[in-house]
Amino acid sequence: MSCSLLLTAGGCSGGNDDGTLLVSGTVTFDGSPLESGKVILEPVVAGGRPFAGSIHDGAFQLRATPGKKIVRITATRLEDPKKVSAEMRRTMEVGGAGSVPVQFIPTQYNRDSELTVEINPAGGNQLTWELTK
Repeated sequence: MSCSLLLTAGGCSGGNDDGTLLVSGTVTFDGSPLESGKVILEPVVAGGRPFAGSIHDGAFQLRATPGKKIVRITATRLEDPKKVSAEMRRTMEVGGAGSVPVQFIPTQYNRDSELTVEINPAGGNQLTWELTK
């Protein structure tokens, strides 16, 4: 597994009246920009509000409060139901036939995330994640 985080400072803080800051960056998966997906930043401290933004052609932008966050990156692609696990097929039987969306980003980047980031209150929150299988 390989993942990296690059945080660079510069420019204005992008602050907002609600206490959030502009956070933007890029996400690649196996060396290519992630076509579409979602970046979710959850406070490490329980009870805090999560923040999310969509990924388009490897780039994302969202607003979040300063502080340490757990990062969750998700993306789905359509699969033939015959190619998915037996457990997943049982849950799909109610929905009928056809292609189904399947999460293809490994769980260490979402459900069991090993990624964290510190959102800097001074701004310049430009993030880069290079995800691999």
